[in-house]
Amino acid sequence: MKAPNLTWRTPLLIAPVFVAWLLHLYLAAPGFLSFDAAFQLWQARTGQYDNMHPVAMTLLWQLCNALLSPWQGPMALLLVQSGISPGMISQKTY
Repeated sequence: MKAPNLTWRTPLLIAPVFVAWLLHLYLAAPGFLSFDAAFQLWQARTGQYDNMHPVAMTLLWQLCNALLSPWQGPMALLLVQSGISPGMISQKTY
């Protein structure tokens, strides 16, 4: 199957998604932490794990905090989660 030619339409398709992502970050920053999420963030920061939360999610949070060090905590995970969503939406528009 041949890929569609979207040379002039690509910015028109991506711009609304990017603006919606920026609006989402503006409205949701710095994120929300329930008790469970705050406890999981504590686990990610201290490295003390238990069976209350999946270790894979705690390790993901550690990775986000390490890679996005200026925005540690809930903002780091918000950036990752909200950054994945527009990419998934934009793939469906093609």
